[in-house]
Amino acid sequence: MLLPGKQALQLLEEALTPCIPFTFPPRAVLFDEGEAATHFFWLRSGVVKLVRTGPNGSPHLFTVIGRPRPVGLADLFRGTFSARAEALTPVEACRIERARVLELMQQHAFIFQALTRKLDLEFRRLEERARRLQFCPPPCRLAHTLRDLAQELGLQPDGSLLLPITREELASLADLSQRTLSEALRTLEHEGLLQKLGPRRLRLHPDRLAVWLQQQRALFFPPLTGTRSESMQ
Repeated sequence: MLLPGKQALQLLEEALTPCIPFTFPPRAVLFDEGEAATHFFWLRSGVVKLVRTGPNGSPHLFTVIGRPRPVGLADLFRGTFSARAEALTPVEACRIERARVLELMQQHAFIFQALTRKLDLEFRRLEERARRLQFCPPPCRLAHTLRDLAQELGLQPDGSLLLPITREELASLADLSQRTLSEALRTLEHEGLLQKLGPRRLRLHPDRLAVWLQQQRALFFPPLTGTRSESMQ
C-alpha cells in the first residue's frame, strides 16, 4: 500500500498521539550534529533551525522549520544526526525514542515506507537545488530563500515576513556574503519585489516574486534534454 507523503505524515502523527511534549527556550539545542540518533522530535509549535558544519569548519544554516513535522526522523535511519537542531523561538516538541519507532514500523510499516520515501525525495531535492543555485545570481538566490521562508513560516496579515534569524544567518541560508546579501536586497527592492520594514521584517509581493523567479529560471535553468525539469517554485 503506497501513501502520499502528506497522508503518511498525518497518520504517523496520529499514531504518536498522545505524547509528552518537551519545551525548549530560544537557543536551546534539541540535538547536535554527529550525536547518535536514538530519537527524533515531532515539532508541535515554534521555529527550529538546522545547522551543519561547512567545508571550512564554520557553521552553515541549512534550513528553517516552522511547521508541525518530524525533526531528525531521517537521521534515525542513518544512525547519527547530520545537523544541529536549535530553537529559534520557544519550541514545543515530542521526543520519540527509537524503540517506539520500531514498534510503529511493525504495526504501520506502510506509513514508514511512504514517509521515508518522501523524506529521501525531499532531501535529494534540497541537495539538487543547492547545487543548481550555486550558478544562480545572488538576487535570484535570495529571492528563492525568502520565498521558501515565507512558505515555511507564513506571512503576517499585512503581507510582511518576520525573520527569526539574524542577517548573518540569512546570508548563510542563501549562501551569500553579507555584502552580497545587502546588494541583493537592494536589487529585489528596486525590482519592486519587497520592501524593508525593519531589521528582521520584510514586506513581500508574492505574485511579482513568482513571475520574476520564473523569468530567472528561464534565463539560467533551461529544461534538461530528455528529463522532466524540476520546478523551482
